[in-house]
This record gives sequence, C-alpha cells and structure tokens, in this order.
Amino acid sequence: MSANKEIAEAFKRAVPILARNESECSWLNWNEYICHSLELSTPLAGAMAARNVIHTRLNGPGSVVTWLLKQGIPAEDLTKDNVQAYRHRWLQELIREFSA
Repeated sequence: MSANKEIAEAFKRAVPILARNESECSWLNWNEYICHSLELSTPLAGAMAARNVIHTRLNGPGSVVTWLLKQGIPAEDLTKDNVQAYRHRWLQELIREFSA
C-alpha cells in the first residue's frame, strides 16, 4: 500500500473516534482532537505520518483552535460544537486528498 493510502486509511479510522460535538468529547480519552483520535484508532503504519500531516498543516504541534484564531476567526465563533464540526470537515478533506 502506498504511503498516501496508508495515511488516508489512518484518517478514515479516526473518523468514528473523533467526537462530533461537545457532548461526545471525553476527557478520559481526549477524542476531541484528530491526533489523539489517530492514536486511539487501530495502529497503522500511516498513523504517525497522518499525525505529521496535521502538525505540518497547523505549522507545528498545536490545536485547530489556535490555528483558527491565527486565521482571524473570532473566538466567540469557536464553540466546541463548531470546532468539532470543523475538525470533521477537515478530516474528510484530508481523506479525499490522500485517497486520490
């Protein structure tokens, strides 16, 4: 399997683990974050590479919230539900990108 396909597969496996909204966020397993969802998914060769993609896109380890604030998104718009929805949309885009 190619490296991109392994990355896409890792992202796909993270989707059902990643919380969809605030009520699904669990502080016990940190399923609010894409990188942690990757770690909680079945270990794959592409999981570390997928995590590196996330860090590269965020300009280093950090959160989507920090990145969105730097992009000029008002803090009041960054509710937990809105951020989780954004994370899921971004994850779907990454799956499409690395599946191509």
